[in-house]
Amino acid sequence: MICLKNISKTYTLGTTKVQALKNINLTVNAGEFACIMGPSGSGKSTLLNIIGCLDKPDEGEVYIDSVEVTGLARNELADVRAAKIGFIFQSFNLIPVLNVYENIEFPLFIKDEKAKKSEKREWIMKLINEVGLQQQIKHKPDQLSGGQRQRVAIARALVTKPKIVLADEPTANLDSETAGAIISLMQKLNKEENVTFVFSTHDPSITKYATNIYQLKDGKLAN
Repeated sequence: MICLKNISKTYTLGTTKVQALKNINLTVNAGEFACIMGPSGSGKSTLLNIIGCLDKPDEGEVYIDSVEVTGLARNELADVRAAKIGFIFQSFNLIPVLNVYENIEFPLFIKDEKAKKSEKREWIMKLINEVGLQQQIKHKPDQLSGGQRQRVAIARALVTKPKIVLADEPTANLDSETAGAIISLMQKLNKEENVTFVFSTHDPSITKYATNIYQLKDGKLAN
């Protein structure tokens, strides 16, 4: 499903070069609920951005669903993201002027989804029920708690029916009880919708939910 071969990435900050990833080799199989564990600055976000075709490595190869994507053009990478990958961000990234339903629906416009309107509505409502926001369907982001906003973000990530969902520190802005509920919800959807989840965290209490844990430190995967 996801295969990284000898991935390295260096950023230039002013006159300083920072090697964010160093010779990463990683395979995540279909259906995994995988955790990238590591402290802040260890390279977790860079790794997820490369898996998600948002960034390119300086060296190495990236395979998504058996397709080598490293050499693809920008528009081709956008097609891969639209067809196969959903994203959940720690800052939620909801659109303030849209309500819960509209925020979840929005990626379908980007994808130019051709499904019938009734089918789209049925799927969106199923997701809203799954994440427990039936009573907040007309609410805008500023009317929701942090946990509710993250539930919207989870449903939005799943609306295009991706094979892979990437979650960058999805519980970082939540209290411990809400964080556990959010990860449990992701785990439930992983099993029910057969979606491969890869999430990053620096919180050891969250790793107990993962099927596989990959330790990242100073840009290197621990053996």
